[in-house]
Amino acid sequence: MTQATSIPTTRRRFSKWLAAAAARGGAAAAMPATALASSDDDSELLHLEKQVFEAWETSHAHDGEIRPLTAACRADYERRLQEEKRQLQFLS
Repeated sequence: MTQATSIPTTRRRFSKWLAAAAARGGAAAAMPATALASSDDDSELLHLEKQVFEAWETSHAHDGEIRPLTAACRADYERRLQEEKRQLQFLS
């Protein structure tokens, strides 16, 4: 039985966890050994963390506009599907 991986809740712990997961996933071969060594200087890690969260915020910037449009498209799809079913029942 596989054990569930616990994801850290603080941003700093999450960043370290994410970096470690990336290193295990094969990214270690492309990274210099000094980048993988643990150190007290977290400036590069903090910079990477900032970039990750900025990218996440940018990618979700329009979610508030997209969700209502998605709901409207889904409702229209359902309406058209029901209409098609009624037409098929009528013809059969």
